[in-house]
Amino acid sequence: QFLPGVQTASSIRNSTVNGLPQSSISITLDGVNIQDNTLKTTDGFFTIAGRRKDMLISGGVNVYPAEIEGELLIHPAVQDAAVVGVSDPVWGERGVAFVVPVTGAMLSVDEVIAHARRNLAAFKVPTRWKVVEALPRTPTQRIAYHLLK
Repeated sequence: QFLPGVQTASSIRNSTVNGLPQSSISITLDGVNIQDNTLKTTDGFFTIAGRRKDMLISGGVNVYPAEIEGELLIHPAVQDAAVVGVSDPVWGERGVAFVVPVTGAMLSVDEVIAHARRNLAAFKVPTRWKVVEALPRTPTQRIAYHLLK
């Protein structure tokens, strides 16, 4: 039990993705269910790969937008980034990246795509890119992904 008086339940489901151990962790707190996907690193630790509801499946492969966003944010001209999955008749889903340039920076989409291709597996690189002034936010300042789809 996490907190006194809070009803909780949890479960872990193990599987293998591309030869790497993967777990799906499901935690319920007072009736609210949170499901995260984790990957087991080579040194035996689990890292959160992203929320299951945010994961997109492209060509039968799980793609975690949080991993792609983290890589895009490393680029010096990118202030903010979000990746969502959109329906694709051939691949099931494809990634669409929304990037916000650093104030005053000249953001070259080709340069950001090249950065993504250097640092991500080919199937993780989004196929559509949009440069935007800002990402939509919820009242708690989280990215409103549902507005980007």
